[in-house]
Amino acid sequence: MVAQIQLESKNIRDNASRTPTGNRSAPKGVSFSSVLGEAMPSDTPDTNNRESIRFSAHAAARMVQRSIALDASDHADIARALDEAAAKGSKESLLIMDGLSLVASVPNRTIITAVPRGETADTVFTNIDSAVVVAKASTATETME
Repeated sequence: MVAQIQLESKNIRDNASRTPTGNRSAPKGVSFSSVLGEAMPSDTPDTNNRESIRFSAHAAARMVQRSIALDASDHADIARALDEAAAKGSKESLLIMDGLSLVASVPNRTIITAVPRGETADTVFTNIDSAVVVAKASTATETME
């Protein structure tokens, strides 16, 4: 009887160490987010090989309501500002551009809302941990020269 219990115990341990067929893990060194990023199409153009910026449904609706239009240069400026905020460890940031305030989720590179200059009087921005004054790319280049 003792020999039978020891034999059954050994079989349980041997079976527990085996991996079931078809249950494979991802290759070492490949993250889920990188695989997902490759599988998901980008909805905005990549700017200078930086990760693109996105606009939440709320931000897109506010931009349409407030007649706010951003060109490729503005997108590049926002991407650069998000890079700077991320480098400082920011999570939610207020981006202040010429005539426009944007609240952004820095890790997600997503604009949450947009407020034009004429509507910022008596406005309180909450749930932010940083603010970035966004210089135009041409101004930043001239300053660095």
